[in-house]
Amino acid sequence: MGLPLQEARQSDPPIFRAIRIVFVSSLDNYLMIVKAVLPLILKLQLLLIPFVLLEQFLPAGNRPRPRDYLLNTLILVTTFVMSLPLGMLAGAGGAAARQHLGLHPLNLSFQGVGAVPYIGTGLKLIVVMAATLVLHDLWFYWSHRLEHRLPILWEFHKLHHSEQRLNSSTWARDHFLQAAWRSAFPAFTFGLVLRLDVAEAASLGVYASYITSALSMFYHSGVRLHLPWLNPVLVTPQVHRIHHSVDPGHQNKNFADFLLVFDIIFWHVLQTSQG
Repeated sequence: MGLPLQEARQSDPPIFRAIRIVFVSSLDNYLMIVKAVLPLILKLQLLLIPFVLLEQFLPAGNRPRPRDYLLNTLILVTTFVMSLPLGMLAGAGGAAARQHLGLHPLNLSFQGVGAVPYIGTGLKLIVVMAATLVLHDLWFYWSHRLEHRLPILWEFHKLHHSEQRLNSSTWARDHFLQAAWRSAFPAFTFGLVLRLDVAEAASLGVYASYITSALSMFYHSGVRLHLPWLNPVLVTPQVHRIHHSVDPGHQNKNFADFLLVFDIIFWHVLQTSQG
């Protein structure tokens, strides 16, 4: 007759007990994050409302259908739930590799900025937003280019390009393995070179999610806009529509997620006078 479960666990080799502790702890953290963040993600979809109205009254092509918005929202939820563990694992792996290699990480903190008299709160918000957008754009640009270059990554990314009626909810139309890939590399490298306070990391994540998601909704929106003064600087619907075009002359252009600077530097930008 076998040992009772508790006794059997105590008699397990130390490595198995350590793995079990890490797994249970990680599972608890995962469930805690899902419970806290999933409602925020669903609330994030409320930002679609003005874009949806514009797409119905000022469409750039065929009007998106209700089922288009619903399908992409379902993809968003499932992608988040399924890709989160890989992002967590990558961040923990970066921190573990940093310790193993004896690296001395940079301490990234915004507390000093926030302590500036009178303007500290506003200045901290500006700095966090700037750090979020620049760092996000840097990693996004190169991961996006690789997704179009490497066949294995394209297999995941082509779900995003399969949208037949480009609309504001297309921002959420990502395969969970693509989302995992995009989060794993920055999470690993940040964990490798930076030591960021947990509270500030969470704050940075919230800012990043809301800022980049709102921008992505904007430039994916199927709204007829003509913004020639903004197109050379930022990604607009007009600029990103080229990236989704099936015209061979538009292939592998306009990879950026916010600022066009990386596309301009590496000669991958294409402008158009079309609305």
